[in-house]
Amino acid sequence: SLLRDGTSVVIDPCGPGDADDLAVLIDRLGPESRRLRFHSAGVRITPQHLVGGEETRAICARVRGELVGIASYTPLQEEGVAEMAVAVADDAQTRGLGTVLFERLADLARAEGIGRLLAVVMAENRGMLELLTGLGFATRRVAGRGEVEVHVDITRGTSFAGWVAALDRRRHAATAFSLQPLFE
Repeated sequence: SLLRDGTSVVIDPCGPGDADDLAVLIDRLGPESRRLRFHSAGVRITPQHLVGGEETRAICARVRGELVGIASYTPLQEEGVAEMAVAVADDAQTRGLGTVLFERLADLARAEGIGRLLAVVMAENRGMLELLTGLGFATRRVAGRGEVEVHVDITRGTSFAGWVAALDRRRHAATAFSLQPLFE
């Protein structure tokens, strides 16, 4: 996959064998990123928290072999619904990595019968809220005390065409950017 700036990123499943790399990723998250991503648990987060339990599916993003992001989902009791999360190293943010991770996570979730992903986002985490609503999928927000539940419909229903169009625009821009050095 390509990031917004044309950088190539490799997305693979991750698990307990990635613990050392995940510890480095956690260290690369500044205090504000930890708080926005992990809420009050941010100061005590461990690689095991990122990978989750047995039912959690996690994917890791690597740029030039270095782990720079992770996305995961855990199925909830409500059938076809999973809670999802994304963490991206501070120095890798704003390049489209969170979007690429979400796209891959949505593909994986759909293949496993998940039709809706739920993200519990701190109300002040504008970056994640913009990512979730800018994907092209239908979303529904439910505001709570300092948090927003964002329900993202990832089924191939009516919002799927919007997602495909948005995906095509993102991929076109990344491909064009990656070819720019060749033409220069």
